[in-house]
Amino acid sequence: DDTLPYVCPPGSFGNSLSPAQQSSRGCSGSCPGGYYCPEGTVEPIPCRAGTYCRTGSASEVPCPDGTYGLLPKLVDPADCPICERGGYCSGGRLNLCPRGYYNDQVGSYDSADCEPCPAHATTLNDGATSVDQCVCEPLYYNNATAGVNCLFCPSGTVCAERGITID
Repeated sequence: DDTLPYVCPPGSFGNSLSPAQQSSRGCSGSCPGGYYCPEGTVEPIPCRAGTYCRTGSASEVPCPDGTYGLLPKLVDPADCPICERGGYCSGGRLNLCPRGYYNDQVGSYDSADCEPCPAHATTLNDGATSVDQCVCEPLYYNNATAGVNCLFCPSGTVCAERGITID
């Protein structure tokens, strides 16, 4: 047949697009797991971090909500780990809760799962996993024996730093 080269269908790949090197309609095979092959693929393309590709994939698929992918070439959604505390996972990415917020649950997929610290409190870093990581802002002190309850510092007390507790 003089219509070579044949373009392999999505989900498969061919060994060449050169008519001189291609002698039949046969493609080299199904796209291997961890790779994707759009129509006409000669070399399978590795799936990026945050996605997975089953055998025969024509495109990448994001890890399910509540999971993420740090490594490339994942093969199955089960390869995407559950989202950790301190963040939320959507589109295959782990997003840390910003300063001033925390998340004590695993498997979260929405930024609304990041809870704000109590009034006049913040966290020192992104990715806080507990309300216990919230500290009072300067000019406020924590008067709670458990948890965080920030009150304005009384007259004559120095509360110039974050995290002051007064007994």
